[in-house]
Amino acid sequence: ALLHLSDSAFYKELGTKYIFEYFDEAQAFYRKRVDGALCGKSSWGLNTPTGAELKTMAMLSNERPPNDGVVDFNGDEEYPHGSCRQDLNFVDHYKSDFYSANINHFDGTCQNGDGWWGVDRHPCSWFKYRR
Repeated sequence: ALLHLSDSAFYKELGTKYIFEYFDEAQAFYRKRVDGALCGKSSWGLNTPTGAELKTMAMLSNERPPNDGVVDFNGDEEYPHGSCRQDLNFVDHYKSDFYSANINHFDGTCQNGDGWWGVDRHPCSWFKYRR
């Protein structure tokens, strides 16, 4: 089962000690080296059984939309590491380097293939067209 732990004391302590201390450095490294990313923005995704689970988890955890059921697409002030946005001009087309797809977190692994309609529902095609 997936749990959104961002409100737990352990997560906040772990995040404060290990993640946030190096966040700015990690972002600088990321911006220099990463030339593409796939981010989902629909907890329901490609209409699979896992979509129902992730939609439920997103609702129970009060995750802000858009999110992929696990990661908040826009991040927030307290947990900026959850952000896919990163000011990298995400586009809703699988041929773009930074692809903002209407898929959930599991769909992004290609375990469910591409969606049947819409260029914003093709995670496997995004991997195929990456340079």
